[in-house]
Parts: sequence; structure tokens; C-alpha cells
Amino acid sequence: MSTHAYTNRHSISIRPISGISKEEIQDCCKCLEKLIAEARCLRAVLGVEDVREQSQSKHVHIRMVLARRYRSAETTKLFTNLFGQGRLSRHSIKTTQPSKNMLQQTEEVFFAYALKCSFNNPKLYTLFNVKMTNELKAASHECYLQQQDKRVRYIVVTSTNVNHIMRDFVERHQLTWEEAFISMYKSTSPVYHLNFLSARIRVNLDIAIKNKPEEVDDKLKQAWNNFITGSK
Repeated sequence: MSTHAYTNRHSISIRPISGISKEEIQDCCKCLEKLIAEARCLRAVLGVEDVREQSQSKHVHIRMVLARRYRSAETTKLFTNLFGQGRLSRHSIKTTQPSKNMLQQTEEVFFAYALKCSFNNPKLYTLFNVKMTNELKAASHECYLQQQDKRVRYIVVTSTNVNHIMRDFVERHQLTWEEAFISMYKSTSPVYHLNFLSARIRVNLDIAIKNKPEEVDDKLKQAWNNFITGSK
């Protein structure tokens, strides 16, 4: 049995091939204005997202509170018709509704995902019968931070690739190998898993960070020296 309700809250993500254009964004806004004028939609937000560092195309997120319950397919068809033939693939547009255990969310939380990357830039969002309150900004910022956490890249450094990865790091940052080792261990974006070190060393370093952070650099230098010399 589906956990998704037949509700008046619809979330639409639109990712046209090669990215959404300014004109297509305007068409979406006009559609939302028409729905508001006809009292079919009570409130809505549209936010533009362009994640360049992940080579993703510009796309939009729309969240609507409708006057009555509609099927997701009806909303998908409504916005699909705004785009020219060939602009949307089967996976380019998706409409979802909140699961039953999410129906008690405030509207600020519901709208936040669509505004997570645009709430600080009025040029990147449009509000329909909605005000950018401090509560909505806070919810959008929380959504943004959660997304950033998910985007953290992890690099596993093993005994077979350590030479290649560290040499690249040394050359890019103009560091000594010891300095590179310390910087990689402390890096948070990306996060380096230094699995070429023994589990005992990694655990001891984690303990030092928690209990005696002032000793971490010395322990890292010792760990690097032991690795290079083959000492235990």
C-alpha cells in the first residue's frame, strides 16, 4: 500500500535537457499566476537551482498548495504542456506528494526545499501569495545545509592508490608530502579516508582529535614518519 496521500500539496521538479531557459521559467511563472487567479492554487513558490560544481543543468523546483486535491499526473501534464517537443525526457519532470507522516509539516518546511538554493537571491525565486518571512528563510537555509552535507565527496586512499593521490595533492597545493598528509587528514571537503594507515593508528588519531586536539599535528607527523619508515 502506498504511503503517499492524495493531497493538495504538490512538489514539481523540472529538469529540461540542457537546462531550463529564462523563457521557460517565465512560462512556469505565468502558469502559476493563472492557477492563482483561477483560485485553483492557493499558494506556491518557484526556485531556480544551478549546481555548477556537479555539472548539473539549471532546473526549477515548484511547490504548490492547491485549492483541492489533485492527482500528481494532472500536475505533471499541466507543466509538461508548457515545454516544446523534445525538451523533456521521461525523467525530466516529476510531481510528488508528501507521505502521510509528512502532512503535518508547516508550509514553511514544505516550501523550503524549492527555495534552498535561492532564498537569499530574489532573482532566483518567485513567490505566489507567499511572503519571505524569517521562518521561511530559516527553513530554506536548513534545507540548504542538509543538501550540502549530502554533497560532501569522499575519497578512499588505500595502499594501492596512495602514491598517485598524494602526489596529485602535493603538486596542486605545493606542499611537502608530510604537509599534504596532514592536510588530507583534516580536510572536510572532500573527506579523505586514509585506509592505507592501520586501523589502530586511525582509531588513535580519532581519539586524539576528541580528547587532545592540541596533540593531533604531532601524532599525524609521527604516523606519517612511521608509514614512510615502516615502523610500527
